[in-house]
Amino acid sequence: PALRPGVAAARRPLAAMAAKPPQPSAAPQLPAGAELPRHLRPVKQLGRGAYGTVYLCEDVCTGAQVAVKHVKQAARLGKSMVREIRLLARLRHENLLHLLDFPAVPSPAFDDVFLVLPYLPADLHKVIYRQALTEKHVQVISVQVMRALGYLHT
Repeated sequence: PALRPGVAAARRPLAAMAAKPPQPSAAPQLPAGAELPRHLRPVKQLGRGAYGTVYLCEDVCTGAQVAVKHVKQAARLGKSMVREIRLLARLRHENLLHLLDFPAVPSPAFDDVFLVLPYLPADLHKVIYRQALTEKHVQVISVQVMRALGYLHT
């Protein structure tokens, strides 16, 4: 039997609804003095925030796409930076990001920190604003959020 349209749509992976094919562009320039490990090649900038910038990178050894969070002036963040690194390193849940690598890079006074994370092409914000979510979509997203919160509180 055929599924109701709302149920069928909810079963489509959310990543497929939000992901756009990568757009060819020039590799982004890292700030002067910032140096990625040699096996990571920047592909494009994904976002920028108060603490730094996130890049889509290719691991040239494995061909995998990863997200690299470049934290500028990490030394001034001190304990909060260490807390984030420790937390990301311990997380192992399908609905949460976890730290893949924390590469040692030459950086005077611990100014530049790079956190290598899984690259997720889907962005919940984009999914929500690209199309109206059905009740089933909301249920699926809510269950995923609740599972992640449950894991974090154990």
